[in-house]
Amino acid sequence: MICLEADGGRFEAARMLFANLNQMNWKSFLPHVAFLTAAGLFGPFAFGQPASAGIRGIAWNSDGRPLAEARISVRSATGGADLSLTTGADGMFFIDNLSPGKYQVTASKADFLSSSASQELKASQTVHVDLTLAPAPQPPRNRFLRKLTRILHIKPT
Repeated sequence: MICLEADGGRFEAARMLFANLNQMNWKSFLPHVAFLTAAGLFGPFAFGQPASAGIRGIAWNSDGRPLAEARISVRSATGGADLSLTTGADGMFFIDNLSPGKYQVTASKADFLSSSASQELKASQTVHVDLTLAPAPQPPRNRFLRKLTRILHIKPT
């Protein structure tokens, strides 16, 4: 594996390797391949680049069924990320390429109470979050107004 990234060191090493490839014999070629392989495999750690993390999960209703088209919001505690998406028909969601840190995950949908969870993400980690949304309470029905409407013969609008 040869990793060509524009971060100076690895890109320059790969460019020099390919430029001098015709002039090298196989014994002098091996150390270069070993370096570039190590840089490609361990690059995020060796060169100080943060490895990304992710959050996946399912939004459920209170009956235990997946909740389609729920809005999922992911907010970083440090203010770096503020993302939102909509769940699929199976209630599933997946967000990747997040920086390590604390995140607040919130699910919401019309006629449901929202649900939230906090997660701490580490480098190269994907966590699973299940969020259950309860139905929103319906406004109480007023018997007095119903009787008054019948007595006065008022048509409801």
